Amino acid sequence: MRNNAKHTLDSDVVVIGAGPAGFGAAVAAARQGLNVCLLESGDIIGGIMATCPGMPIGAAYPNGMSIGGILDDFLDRLYTMNPPAAEKRKCRLTEFGPEVFYDPEIAIFTLFEMLQEAGVNLLLNATALEPILDENNVTGVIYYDKNGKNTISTKVLIDCSGDGDVAAKAGVPFEKGDDIFSGKKFSDGIVCCDNAVDNVCRGSNISEYIALIGNGLYYQVPFRCMLPKHIENLLFAGRCISADSVALASVRGMATCMGLGQAAGTAAAKSIRERKRIQNINYEELIQELREHGVNGLN
Repeated sequence: MRNNAKHTLDSDVVVIGAGPAGFGAAVAAARQGLNVCLLESGDIIGGIMATCPGMPIGAAYPNGMSIGGILDDFLDRLYTMNPPAAEKRKCRLTEFGPEVFYDPEIAIFTLFEMLQEAGVNLLLNATALEPILDENNVTGVIYYDKNGKNTISTKVLIDCSGDGDVAAKAGVPFEKGDDIFSGKKFSDGIVCCDNAVDNVCRGSNISEYIALIGNGLYYQVPFRCMLPKHIENLLFAGRCISADSVALASVRGMATCMGLGQAAGTAAAKSIRERKRIQNINYEELIQELREHGVNGLN
């Protein structure tokens, strides 16, 4: 596959997928002065925000508290426009907390604007094919665009592709994550969530919602869910984190994914700055950094 692939770019961080998770990861890393490339296989960013216009943003306010961080920055820009481009409303489904309804075109423009402000190098219509490995270290990514096969070097790779295809090609095995119904808080928790378990037509035409908010609960997603065991400079964020099917039906929402992305981008910057394997960075210091960047509800 690497034959005839030309080297086109160098970067500190490559983020694959420009949905909410990839957006959060790219902005977080770039705001810390890193050279960040964001690869998106389509011609627009935003993930489900773009492909399903009008889909509300849920779980932005677990137990009444804002997730904070980059998500707050994004929503505040929409709230404060004249007229407002977003509004927080009560969800008509009793199993869910408040949702944010927004103008999808303005929201996607705002995502573009924030990426540009942060200095992210955004490559649209660029499909990541496979990682370039040196033993347990990712040194680059092969991607395809209208000019053919290209390679981009990187110090850290963040897979926010949803399906985790590039991580899988790096030889990362799948491992199930933790349950959510106890409202568990983890010592390495990096984002809060109270989204209902949303089993929409899973194997049938029946939609089922299992509420967490009825008990006033929220849980934290642990940083360890974003880490492979052996690849030293790879992270996951968004729908491809390590989680069982029940937990994933709660954690996959846009707000939580953006928070996961922010944690991944911040962790990537910390790893590069300290010249440490992702698995060896101090998660307590990472959590403190996230707090300093406005993320709420962490231990």
